[in-house]
Amino acid sequence: MTPHLYLDEDCINRKLIRALRQQNFGVTTTPQAARLSESDERQLEFATEKGWILVSHNIKDFAELHSVWISQSRSHGGLILIQQDKFSIGEQVRRIQKALAQKEENGMSNELIYLTSVL
Repeated sequence: MTPHLYLDEDCINRKLIRALRQQNFGVTTTPQAARLSESDERQLEFATEKGWILVSHNIKDFAELHSVWISQSRSHGGLILIQQDKFSIGEQVRRIQKALAQKEENGMSNELIYLTSVL
């Protein structure tokens, strides 16, 4: 089963959303979930409750939040962090697919993936 991705408001790009859906990813955005302007922590809590992987360009804040949650023994459904304007849409989709394929056996629970590290 293909994981469901939750794109926060920093990562909303119609072309990316369309490309991910064409690859059979379930994709929900913060506007679709009526969660605009909520804190990063609330966004991660929401994604976790749904069992979704949160995708964002907000690398610094979500990396810090991940560290805090892990230190507090809190679990989340996974984070994929993408450096803004680093990759084409096609390359982002390819790297997301590859990253998730590598994690397929053990899942994405509590995982933090920087798309720049996926080759």
